[in-house]
Amino acid sequence: MQAVILAAGESTRMNPLTTSRPKPMLPIANKPILEYLLMAASEGGVDDFILIVGYMGNKITEYFGNGAKWGVKIKYRQQGKQLGTANAVQMVRDMVGGRFLLMNGDVVIKKEDVTKLIQSRDITMGVKTLDDTTGLGVVETEDGNILRIYEKPDKPISNIANAGIYLMTEDIFSAISQTPVSGRGEYEITQSLQILIDGGVKVIPYFLNYWLDLSYPWDLLDANESLLSNLVVSNEGTIEENVVIRGPCSIGNDTIIRSGSYIVGPVVIGSG
Repeated sequence: MQAVILAAGESTRMNPLTTSRPKPMLPIANKPILEYLLMAASEGGVDDFILIVGYMGNKITEYFGNGAKWGVKIKYRQQGKQLGTANAVQMVRDMVGGRFLLMNGDVVIKKEDVTKLIQSRDITMGVKTLDDTTGLGVVETEDGNILRIYEKPDKPISNIANAGIYLMTEDIFSAISQTPVSGRGEYEITQSLQILIDGGVKVIPYFLNYWLDLSYPWDLLDANESLLSNLVVSNEGTIEENVVIRGPCSIGNDTIIRSGSYIVGPVVIGSG
C-alpha cells in the first residue's frame, strides 16, 4: 500500500511557529507531527510513501531522507507553487498505482484506523464527529454515503468534520482534470471528490477513533497532553545516583540525568 502525504503548505494560521520550519515539522512530545503520521501509517500497513513538499521542504527531506530509519521507502515530489491539494495529487499520478492513501501532513491518527481504512475498496474519507466544526471542512451523509462536501463554510453546516485522510482509487485523477479553481484560488481535492459523487461514484465515510487536528499554535498544547498521556516509559541514556523520577519518563540515548535532578512525568527528554 502506498501513501501520499501533503506537506507543502505554509500554514499561516500557525505563525509565528512556522516562520522557521514547515508545519508538519512542528514538534509534539519531541517528535515532528509528520513522524507520528508516518509511523501510524507504517504500523497500519503502509510501506511506500510519497511526500509532497514545498514550503521549507528541505527541512522535511533532510530529516526523513529515504525512510530507511523507519523501515519504509520515501520519495518526494516538489510542489513549487501552492495551487491546492488537487494540484498536488495530480503531480504524483505517475508515481501511484491502484488504491492509495492520501493524508494531510499536519494531523495525528492511530495505526488501528489506518489498518481499517486501507481495507476499503471504495473511495473513503476519514471523518470525525465534533461538537464544534468551526474553521473545518465538513460533510453531509445519507444512507452510509457522503452526499456533499463543504470546504470550511462560514457557518457550521454539519458536525461531521473532514479529517484530511482518504483512501483513493485511480478515479480521482479523472475528476481532478475536471476540477475548476475554487473561490480561494486553488484546485481543491474536496471539489474533485464532489465531482465524483455528483457523477454517481460512491464515496463513503470512515469515522476515525482518534484524530488530532492541529490548526493553531495552541492546538499543540492539547496534542502534547494527549500523546504524553500514553507515554511509554524508556531509558536509553544514563541516570546518575540520587535522581528522583515521579511518573512516566522517556529518556533518549546519549542523555545524562545528573545527580540531584527531580523529574515529574510525563516527560520526554530527547537524545543528547
